[in-house]
Amino acid sequence: MFELLSVQEPLLKESWYLYFTKGWGIDGKIIEDRFYEVDLTQQIGYDIARIIAVGSTYDVVFLDQGLVPENPWTLYEVLMGLKGNVLMYPRLPSTDWYLKLEKSGFVPDPTDAAKRYIGAYVEADSPYDKPKLRAYTIKDLEPPVLRLYTDSIEHEKAVLRFMVNRCKLKTVNAETEKRLRAKQLPFREIKHYSLMRY
Repeated sequence: MFELLSVQEPLLKESWYLYFTKGWGIDGKIIEDRFYEVDLTQQIGYDIARIIAVGSTYDVVFLDQGLVPENPWTLYEVLMGLKGNVLMYPRLPSTDWYLKLEKSGFVPDPTDAAKRYIGAYVEADSPYDKPKLRAYTIKDLEPPVLRLYTDSIEHEKAVLRFMVNRCKLKTVNAETEKRLRAKQLPFREIKHYSLMRY
């Protein structure tokens, strides 16, 4: 799920607990409504720069860019920052707009002067050097896509900064899970994007 943070939150750390809501699965195995512990983390910076022609779009497919783990016990916490005069639209699944209004037809449309701003992030929302847009990816689940559109009268250079927090997960024992379900221990809830489809 894409999430625009109002303030930067700390990246997941070792020994932190996670709870996966309904919808999550790893390698055919359902992990929804389960708790896990972060066993190990590693932070990896990664930039992608593209020239976007006037009136054109470019899709940054997370799977193609290596932003989806291949190990079933790895979670990627991905922070995204933007530099450039472009609009950035999250798509999840890759065939649908993630951010849209409820009225029929009110979805992002880069070719429409008014609707091109629906659900678009700009540099000020998640700056390159202080990213506040976050997504989580796991193996074998629909990978996110960022569609870039030039909102300018000339070609624009877009630079995306990805801070990938690679987290190795492990299961928790029965006693720890009992305490987590009783909310006696802190945990971060990892929501699946399907929960926003209402």
